[in-house]
Amino acid sequence: MVSAKRFALWAGKARIGRPPDVNLVVAIDALLQKTVETRHLGNPQSDWTQVKRALRASGDATLASIAEALDYLVAFNRGQRIAKNLSQLWLTHGAYVGAREALDDALTQEQLFSGNDQLHGIHVMNMHKCKGKQFDGVVLYRERYNSPFVWKDDPAPYPKSRKVLHVAITRAKAHVLVLNEAFSQCPIIGPHAL
Repeated sequence: MVSAKRFALWAGKARIGRPPDVNLVVAIDALLQKTVETRHLGNPQSDWTQVKRALRASGDATLASIAEALDYLVAFNRGQRIAKNLSQLWLTHGAYVGAREALDDALTQEQLFSGNDQLHGIHVMNMHKCKGKQFDGVVLYRERYNSPFVWKDDPAPYPKSRKVLHVAITRAKAHVLVLNEAFSQCPIIGPHAL
C-alpha cells in the first residue's frame, strides 16, 4: 500500500516535469493518455463503465481496486445521483468538466438524505441500501443471476459478501426469512440448514 506522503512526493515531481519511474505512476500516465484519446458519449452509465474497464485494463492493482470501489458506489445505490450530476455537466459543457466535484456532491447528498426518513410498511431495497435502518422483519431473496449473495470477484471465503449479508440480516428486529434459489447453492448459506 502506497502512503499519502509518497503520492504527494510523486505528484510534486510530476508537476515539475520529472515524473518518477514507478509502476503506478507509469500506469496512471498511460491511463490519462488513453482517457484523453477516448471519445465519451455523454451517457454517464456507459462512460462510467468505459472508465472502469480502462482502470481494470491498466495492469496496476491499485487502479484495478479503484474500479472495484466504483462498482460499490453504484451498488450502494449512489449511481442515480452520480449519473444526474454527470449528465448535468455534460449538458452544460459537452464534457465532464468538474466531475470530481460532481461525484463528491452526489456522495454528500446521499449521506445527508439516507437514513433520515421514517420507514413504515413494506420496503423493497437492495442489501446495501438497508444499512443503518431497522425493520420488524426482513426477507432476503437470493437468485443466482439477479440477486446473488456473493459479489463478483470476491474470493473465498467471501469476506465482502459476508459483511454485506451480515448487514442485511441484522436489520431485522425479530424475524428474518431467506428465500433461496433451489437449483444453485450459495457458497455462504448453502452449507447451513436455515
